[in-house]
Amino acid sequence: MAQFIIDPPAAHGTKQAFIMQTFLHSGIEEIWVACGTKWGKTISASAAIVNGVFAKERAILRWVAPYFSQSKIGWSYVKTILPPPPHVKLNYSGLQASVPHNGSCIQFFHAQNPVSLEGHGIAGYVFDEAAKMKADVYASAKTTVTVTRGPMLFISTPLGKNWFHKKCMEAADEMARAKHEGRLPKKIFITAPTSDNPHVPREAIESARRNLSARLFRQYYLAEFEDEGDVFPEYRKCIWTDELDMYGDSQKWFASGVDEMNVVIGADWAKTVDYCAFIAIDLESRKVVGFQRFHRQAYTEAIRSLVLFSRKFKTCEAVYHDKTGVGMAIDDQLSYTDLNYKGVVFTNASKSEMVNRLITAFEQRAVLIPNWPLLLAELDSFEVQTSSVGLLKYGASTGHDDSVCALLLAHMALLDYATRLSDIAYIEDLQPQPLSELERLYQGLDDDEDD
Repeated sequence: MAQFIIDPPAAHGTKQAFIMQTFLHSGIEEIWVACGTKWGKTISASAAIVNGVFAKERAILRWVAPYFSQSKIGWSYVKTILPPPPHVKLNYSGLQASVPHNGSCIQFFHAQNPVSLEGHGIAGYVFDEAAKMKADVYASAKTTVTVTRGPMLFISTPLGKNWFHKKCMEAADEMARAKHEGRLPKKIFITAPTSDNPHVPREAIESARRNLSARLFRQYYLAEFEDEGDVFPEYRKCIWTDELDMYGDSQKWFASGVDEMNVVIGADWAKTVDYCAFIAIDLESRKVVGFQRFHRQAYTEAIRSLVLFSRKFKTCEAVYHDKTGVGMAIDDQLSYTDLNYKGVVFTNASKSEMVNRLITAFEQRAVLIPNWPLLLAELDSFEVQTSSVGLLKYGASTGHDDSVCALLLAHMALLDYATRLSDIAYIEDLQPQPLSELERLYQGLDDDEDD
């Protein structure tokens, strides 16, 4: 038989080395790891499952992630460690890697339907980002290793004190009991902060400490369990309407009496995959009093929709829009409208500042939002990620964040305009000027065009 070498990356410390040997430890049934961002959880789990599939005969090992797209990330990591064909066979359509010489394989699943994990004879699991999964995945998977007693690795950044936190604490208690009784524990709990990884620049960690709220820094970098794991945990106390029964690709809503309100608007642009989203906040009550969301419209039509949206209110003091990417071209088009607009470029630093301001506003109930299921879902899934060079990135863990981005922009405008005095108008500004063709397109709209 031809010789081959499994060459996983070298462990950066004893914790990572231990995790990479998950499927080789005797007597350990569960390993629970709460780790900081960029600690190296996915590469650790990948090395662990590859070591396991070659060490076990006729074994089925499973990799489970919260969503299918995240399972494919694990698949890409594992492929880089596996030896080339014919030592392994890769099934790309089924996401399965098989080892012909010992009859073992690695299967890749997602956790959206925990029942799909049920079965028998599984020799072990990796649960990547376990804190984002439903608690049912544990029960469904546990039954499949009853006979094999195969180990299960649960590795994740903390996300509040949910079921993952409970299981981590149970593992910590088991370690304490085992030590007292003079035996080896059946469950292991490991805390792995970002600083354990020597490859993460120290200045990146300190930058995160300065720019993140203390709660988010403890969660994402120190791997500590906070009472609330979401980026925006306090938004629930800022809901001011009954639930809005609104679903579908196109959604629009206005509060009663908006024709007497002075507002600012945030606009996030998209055309095909993502959505255009407009959100209006009343300057006096600080309530979100209108929103619109749609996609698959040409940008010219999207701008017309924004103009019509703004006309629902007594006055629109300002529109802050996303000038990043395609927003540069839209910024030029907005000059032909009668809107007072400002283009905002989303950078890691600017978005971080905007997010922190909105976090504070929710904590102080300084902005109120409607019970719009889509917006609430986006707020729930919004998270902090870290780039390969340690830069903070905010965005949805899955799905879209267009409405949240529109809210960030509207809130930024609210902070700028809520206490601002009226601008002084010069005489020349008051003189009517002839409209260009594009100005007539955007400014000469009839309100009944807005259906």
